[in-house]
Amino acid sequence: FQNNPEKMREEKYYEVEWKEFKEKYSSSAVLNEKIGYDEFNKLLANNSPYLYGMRWHIISLSVGRKSIIKSDDLSGIKHLWPDYIGNGKVLPIMSEKMKDIIESNLKGTEGVFWIPITIEANGEIRPYYILRFKKFIKVLCKEKTEYYYEIPLKAVFYREKALQYSVIPLQVKNLWDNLGSFYVNSEIKRQLVKADVTGIKYTPVELTDG
Repeated sequence: FQNNPEKMREEKYYEVEWKEFKEKYSSSAVLNEKIGYDEFNKLLANNSPYLYGMRWHIISLSVGRKSIIKSDDLSGIKHLWPDYIGNGKVLPIMSEKMKDIIESNLKGTEGVFWIPITIEANGEIRPYYILRFKKFIKVLCKEKTEYYYEIPLKAVFYREKALQYSVIPLQVKNLWDNLGSFYVNSEIKRQLVKADVTGIKYTPVELTDG
């Protein structure tokens, strides 16, 4: 038996969040049609076919003196098509490139599926995907995790539980599949960085044996 450095490398996990670009203007995806918050969440919870192929469009966001300013003028946006795009429904929406990297590294235990949508900007239409989980995966060590209200601010995972998965949903029972934040292992992060996938901020997760 020969030691394999790749296999011996300690596994790590990272929280995936939207990256805030330093430019004044940033892009955000919003639905083309008006659907209320409760109605939309009900469609998500039921995995409604109505969501598949749904049309979205990009708007411009900028910080005003007292509020966020929304505009249909996209001329000031430097990163118009980030791979991980912020959106009005606060969902994990990603490009086909980002989705393919995640999908090719799944272990088969995660219960991941995808809702395909399209996003339009300046007359161009591109495919994007909403990451969804069929189940809530519990790997959080609550005693060692630091919180901001109920949201894990500095998450700590049980090592043995986490290693069963390459992608893990947010560790909040009532928000786990409705918030644009989730976790990936070190191999997925390595491939995302290598492929220059944009729009992501990575936060390391600590692992514990108990």
